[in-house]
Order: sequence, then C-alpha cells, then structure tokens
Amino acid sequence: MKKRAISLLMTIIMILSSFAVAVPATAAEPTKLAVTANKTVVSPGETVSYTVSLGKVTWLGVLEFNLSVPKGMTIDSTSIVIPDGLKATLDSDGDIVSPAAKNNWCWSYSAQDTGYTGTEDLVLLTFNCKVDTDCAYGEKEVTVTVQDFCDNDVNALPYTVVPSKVTVSA
Repeated sequence: MKKRAISLLMTIIMILSSFAVAVPATAAEPTKLAVTANKTVVSPGETVSYTVSLGKVTWLGVLEFNLSVPKGMTIDSTSIVIPDGLKATLDSDGDIVSPAAKNNWCWSYSAQDTGYTGTEDLVLLTFNCKVDTDCAYGEKEVTVTVQDFCDNDVNALPYTVVPSKVTVSA
C-alpha cells in the first residue's frame, strides 16, 4: 500500500512538472518580422512596393534592422514612409531612425518607459524599389537584417525574419 501511494504521488508530480516545462516553451514563440511585396512577378524598369511589419510581441524595447536589397534593385529613398503615430505606439524615447543610404538603410527605435506590446501585425515601414533596367532575370529577395531585437531590459528576444521574393522576368 505504501509503495502504491508513493508511486501515485510520483506520477502526479511528474505530470504536474511537465506542465511547468510546457508553458515557457509556448511563451517563447519568436516574433515575426515580415517583408511583403505588392507583386510577385516584375519586369526590369518596374517598381515594387514593400511593407515591413512586426508580429505579436511582448515588451519590445529595442529594434534595429537594415533593409537588404539584392543587386539589380534600387531603393527609392523618397518613397520611405514610417506610419504616422508609430513613435507614440512604440513608446519611443526619441525619433525613429528612418532608413537612408547614408546610414546603410537602417531603421532604429528604442523604448522610453513601457516599451511596446502588440498582438496584431504592426506596419513599421513602407518603401519602393525600382527593378534596374539591366537587372538579371530570376528570383530576387528583399529582407531585413536585424542588428538588435530586445525587451525593455535589453535581453534578446526570439524572432524570425520572413523575406519577400519577387521574380524578375521579361
């Protein structure tokens, strides 16, 4: 009888401890940074519009990334738009750094007090790329290269980057 009670108690402890392990695993789901295009097939000379968005995240404090555009495509610097109100939405401690050729196409933000928590996709940036007239045909990938992605205590947060692919054809 004593062995059965101990065995039953151990089984219950094992079951309960498995719940404690399973909860943090789902809480550590990486945040998605996605680049999306308004077209999937383009010709040389055409313009493609891109959107960079941030997925579900908790307590974002620092985010810095560079736009990464392949050879044969050129960013139209006059088309870069950071949405109105984004600075307040993100609780930014200063202006959001807008991508430009002089800063290697870097977008940067840091939190002021509470940081940013969101459950819906949030547009961070829109911009256009022109496909060069001498661009080689084939698949081209526009993405972001993340430099910093941290919570408000500057601890690294898990993330994934989803690039956008377009095919250049005649």
